[in-house]
Amino acid sequence: MKKKIALGLALALATSVGTTAFAAAANPFTDVPTKHWSYGAVQQLAKAGIIDGYNDGTFKGDKTITRYEMAVLVAKAMAKEDKADAAQKATIDKLAAEFSSELDNLGVRVTNLENKVGNIKWDGYARIRAEQTPSGSNPTGEKDTVGRTRVRLNMTAPLDTDWTFKGRIQYDSQDNNNLNSGAAANDNGKIDFASAYVTGKAFGLDTISVGRAPVWLGQGFISDDKGSAGGVAPDGIIIGKNIGVTNLQIGYNRSNALYKASSALRPYGLPTDLTTEFAGFTAPIGSTLIFDASYLKDKDSHYYKTTAAGLTYTGLQNFTISGEYGENKSKVVKDILKTGKAKAYQAKVKWMGADKSKVNTWGTWVAYNKFEAGFDPADFTTTDFTTYQTANLQDGGLKGTEVGVEYVPFKNSILTFKYEGYKTSDIKANDFNANSKGYIAQLEVFF
Repeated sequence: MKKKIALGLALALATSVGTTAFAAAANPFTDVPTKHWSYGAVQQLAKAGIIDGYNDGTFKGDKTITRYEMAVLVAKAMAKEDKADAAQKATIDKLAAEFSSELDNLGVRVTNLENKVGNIKWDGYARIRAEQTPSGSNPTGEKDTVGRTRVRLNMTAPLDTDWTFKGRIQYDSQDNNNLNSGAAANDNGKIDFASAYVTGKAFGLDTISVGRAPVWLGQGFISDDKGSAGGVAPDGIIIGKNIGVTNLQIGYNRSNALYKASSALRPYGLPTDLTTEFAGFTAPIGSTLIFDASYLKDKDSHYYKTTAAGLTYTGLQNFTISGEYGENKSKVVKDILKTGKAKAYQAKVKWMGADKSKVNTWGTWVAYNKFEAGFDPADFTTTDFTTYQTANLQDGGLKGTEVGVEYVPFKNSILTFKYEGYKTSDIKANDFNANSKGYIAQLEVFF
């Protein structure tokens, strides 16, 4: 950005001199003549203390400036915002939002801006994915290559200093493009209001969320921010409390996720919703180890009576090692599957990692997962599987390995390649005889 362009913006946010006559004051910079188009703005900004110039008494108006330098300018304007009129304040707010990351690095608090009623902040996410998996309807194991698209628009609207509304609008293309087909397939995608809830602090609690709020427990092993089938969060309430360095959350909600479950797991009719209660606990052990524990149960323990515990270790440079174990002792598992409990565990080792804000950063990982039939009948967790494999969690079980690599080709993006090699089992047995392989290539962009 040229400094003269920045001045065009800054003219509207100069805050302290109002209608002071420019000609009466001394020329603040030797290289800005009194007849120059920017002279009035430069003098006003200098007198307001928003700009300082260089030590040699020059302004260097044609010098290209960085976003960091512009953020310094905006920070000074924010400090004098109480002297600005309504139009100038609106411009300062827009600039503060544009340079929020740089202002944060400068240690400039933008809480007052963020807490203004009616100030809605938008951000988004788009994912373009190609999956190659065995066809679920083809016993020969012929490969299907499927294209999928997901777009999410997130909104944040402060209501006052303690309460905020958050929402997400999501489009999922489902199986809209079969890349092996000679003709375009029908678009089975849909648009959902995936989340919509109010969150804040009250009654001595650190978090209260009411509405269609996503639920994340532990490492996402028994419930992640997908919330339920199709990415639509359940309706309910979540409360959280920080006790020293530990975090505790409990909640109650109602989801329409169960329609995805296998008919073999529906001994109590064909419900279209599922009422659950849950709890999660996270606590650091020293500086390099984190312990988590979680609990999920539906009414009468028909489908879920699940507990899980896990550890995350960061004591090795550039490495993160994590693992989690869980058991489901629901009535389905005991009465229908006759196994007493459905067990599951996962372990993952990750080296470095892609930072979407830094081009050319990358990471790689390897993981092993095992989920017995009946562990997650309503698909409350994505567990990073392909659609074919995730569907098998309702109809049976799976176990195997995944290997992946991620890379940032340009700012605010992540390119991922992943291989999955699994064995699957049907709902009646956990013998894991059927082999399954999956490949994923996807580009995610954040805006």
